[in-house]
Amino acid sequence: MIRAIGRCLFVLLLLAGCGNEILYDDLDQREANQLVSILRQSGIHAERVAEGEGRFSVTVVKDDFVEAIRVLEQHGLPRKRFKTMVDVFNSDSLLSTPLEERARLAYALSQELTQSLISIDGVMDAYVHLTLSRDRPLSKEQIPATASVLLNYAPGLDIDAVVPDVKFLVAKGVPNLNYRDVSVVAIPARTWESPPGEDPEYFGFMGVKFALEDSGRFAALFGVVLAVVVAIFASFIFIIWNSDLFSKLLSRRLKNFRPALGQTRNSLSFSGKLTDEAAE
Repeated sequence: MIRAIGRCLFVLLLLAGCGNEILYDDLDQREANQLVSILRQSGIHAERVAEGEGRFSVTVVKDDFVEAIRVLEQHGLPRKRFKTMVDVFNSDSLLSTPLEERARLAYALSQELTQSLISIDGVMDAYVHLTLSRDRPLSKEQIPATASVLLNYAPGLDIDAVVPDVKFLVAKGVPNLNYRDVSVVAIPARTWESPPGEDPEYFGFMGVKFALEDSGRFAALFGVVLAVVVAIFASFIFIIWNSDLFSKLLSRRLKNFRPALGQTRNSLSFSGKLTDEAAE
């Protein structure tokens, strides 16, 4: 129990001393994990903090705030947020126009196809943009459906062998979509590696993990915490020692101790006499 209380006190003082600042908030779990991963690979200790309702924030030490912003901007993170078809054509209205219905159908199909594509081994991410077929004004012919697919794949994947399967899957998943009207753009994923010798190192204390580069700050803070604890303990002893209650308790103990000491001496003297008589 005492150890747990001490650990909580230490962590609170450490966080107060380090001055962690929120770098970005209102992130989903994937975005937060990506930001933390990039920052730690760059030697900046970052933490993911849950905000509730599936949202997270990323915090860093105050001294690393500017450097963290610079690193994330170099990687183009966090990504810009855009409105989806669902946001533009919401379903709150009682009546929907044919354009809204077509937009919702295209969005639903693109989401289903995206989910299928990212299940392919080696495909890290995918985006599908659809344009459904529609009637051509003043003509019996229809404007054909088209699809654009963006793939982000892991290095080592034979993308040339995957693209025909992707086009076939998308063409069969959209009404009136021809195989040749499906365009696929495949981009290999970039791997961010830390420069040699610059991997961040950590050390643990009382179950808490700290960056090795913060060891000086940690030692100074630990010294302050230790001095505060010693000062509190010394003040507590001083107050008790100089209190009237302590004096009364000490006097009472001494009064009880003196008769007991006298009895012990008498017992020892009586024992000595018996020993002498036995010896004679």
